[in-house]
Amino acid sequence: MSVWVKCFSSCFLMVASWSAVQAAPPGAAQAKENPSAPVEGGLPLQPQTRAVPFGPVRLKVQDQVVFSPEGTWVYLPLGDLNPVRFSEALGRRQEVRLAGVGTSMGFRSFRKNAFWDIRKLATDEANPKGRTCLFRLPETSTGEDWELAGLIETESGIPNYLVPLDREDWFLAVGPYFGFHKDGHASPLALFRLEKGRLQLQELVDLPFGDQVNLGALQTETRTLPSLSSEANAEPRTLVIARCVIQPASLRPTLWVPALLPGHLVLGASQAGVLWFFSLKDGHCQQTVDLGGVDRKDLEHLDLLDHFLLAAEPGKDNDLIVVTRDPDVLLQAAALAPPAGAPADVRAAIAKRFAEIVNEKTALKWWSIDPLTGKKQRLDRPGDFPERTSFLQQSEMRFLVGADGRVHANTTGTWGGVLEQMNLKKPPVPAPAEKAGAKARPEGGKATPTSGPTPRAEDLGKPVVSDKANVRPGTSK
Repeated sequence: MSVWVKCFSSCFLMVASWSAVQAAPPGAAQAKENPSAPVEGGLPLQPQTRAVPFGPVRLKVQDQVVFSPEGTWVYLPLGDLNPVRFSEALGRRQEVRLAGVGTSMGFRSFRKNAFWDIRKLATDEANPKGRTCLFRLPETSTGEDWELAGLIETESGIPNYLVPLDREDWFLAVGPYFGFHKDGHASPLALFRLEKGRLQLQELVDLPFGDQVNLGALQTETRTLPSLSSEANAEPRTLVIARCVIQPASLRPTLWVPALLPGHLVLGASQAGVLWFFSLKDGHCQQTVDLGGVDRKDLEHLDLLDHFLLAAEPGKDNDLIVVTRDPDVLLQAAALAPPAGAPADVRAAIAKRFAEIVNEKTALKWWSIDPLTGKKQRLDRPGDFPERTSFLQQSEMRFLVGADGRVHANTTGTWGGVLEQMNLKKPPVPAPAEKAGAKARPEGGKATPTSGPTPRAEDLGKPVVSDKANVRPGTSK
């Protein structure tokens, strides 16, 4: 019996790894080891995990801020932390509760006056592998009105990030772990269409570089497993695992999550320093900006360097603010790259020498990039990032642009001070249900939070509730 495995579902196992990273207080484990480390925001600037491992890809994580065309500043933290909405003009300063159903991927978007969240729902007899669904929350809500927008069909890849396009019911999907495949081709991006309550892959989106139309290539692996049948002559099972691979590996779009501008989604290769600007009109790449400028022959020899591109966030003027390391670290990584097949002691000695060299190269470069033209402009040091930081500490650097347009940066990933400056209010605590299993009121009235069952795909068009927040059916065609 031959089984084509929906291999991408395995990436949900990585959510637990991500949760573990988020659960540990930044720098907590290292604080005692180096008490003299510089302090910013009350926490030692200690090296954490320099990248978060997810299967075959190591991501350089960053938080996400969105400046909406309506003048709203939205902060979308990673993991299970609640988003924040801020609008001085409308008097909105509020935290927004996440949908309380299933397991969140930990990455969400904000566009078209709504929050969008992908969640994995529990398994049952009809769906032994679970279901992946897209939920929508209107921008004006504080978390009471999450809608089940549709079931995501994942046979050709699971999107870890979805953002709606200007084209009605079309979405740009990003899958940094395993990507998407169709007709023998593969890419980390694809276009999905929402129709009759289901999101289906329509076409792959090219990831171009230089004269290469698409960096992605399909890689498959076949494994033979014992039969589940008790019959003596039962045939073994064939497991086929598919993924999108990118060569050279330094061009993998590992800066995560993407930066979201009013008209563009931006992916970045953190190792090589390449940025891709995808139009939110049609979902295709409009600009490629190479900040690293590495010769093509050297792109395969950057393994000594973790990240050149440290972070990229939208600015208040709809530009992209970017921070990189000193470009010389790229030249050093390529020049010192160990030869293929070098023994472990030689590789270790080279890595030590590289660390000694780059520890003296801690100058940061800041840029502003126009998403329409790709034109880049050097910026003076715009943020409040401490000057006294090491090369390793800078591997953990994150920054965001506040509602006031100021750049705030640290290596802890905590922004409490930024949010407190806005006098942000916590979302109201929902009133307890009168009794367990209480039914939600019909659409049009406000549902009462209950401990009801996890919604199923067939529940589209019916009231759906959860134990943490109200979820109601979407209005999809």
